[in-house]
Amino acid sequence: KKEPFHNLEHKARTKDGRLIWVLTNGLPVLDDHGTFLGYRGSDSDITERKRLEEILKKEQQELKLIIDSSPIIVFYKDKKGKFIRVNKTFAEALKLPEEEFLGKTVFDLYSAKIAQGMTNDDQEVIKSGHPKLNIIEQYESASGIRWVQTDKIPICDKNGIPFGLIGFAQDITDRKQAEEKFREMTGRLHLATISAKAGV
Repeated sequence: KKEPFHNLEHKARTKDGRLIWVLTNGLPVLDDHGTFLGYRGSDSDITERKRLEEILKKEQQELKLIIDSSPIIVFYKDKKGKFIRVNKTFAEALKLPEEEFLGKTVFDLYSAKIAQGMTNDDQEVIKSGHPKLNIIEQYESASGIRWVQTDKIPICDKNGIPFGLIGFAQDITDRKQAEEKFREMTGRLHLATISAKAGV
């Protein structure tokens, strides 16, 4: 029995020899006795659409390469705070496969206190529709507590309504440790100065 077919994409050659992409829909044609005679249908030239799809696919592959090659943590979340995608830097920091992040929230990865702070920032970005930049926060990596400086930017639909966010987090642990050492040294110097003035 011949069945109808829909949205069949294939290549075809035009009369002038050009190779194009065609979208074909067809219905079987039967005679009065139910004998199959052939198909009738329609063809649409979708060459331009396929070209744009290839460009988009290439751009997505290049973007993925850039994101995965970045030393900065990159992540995407939906409006409920669930991870949609993370890059290799993030996955390696937590020693987890990238796919294990999908569908999870920060409460599945971190202690409640740290996770709540991150969630509050996420919801602020989603509700306001505005980025939140230079967030200084901690997270629990496989090697221990790390400090990061995070930017969170809403992802909006065509009507400007946020449906998720993208985040970029740069590790600043070395800087924070250096700042802490500087404060300690300054504090000791201050105490030494006071002691010297007091004649101790």
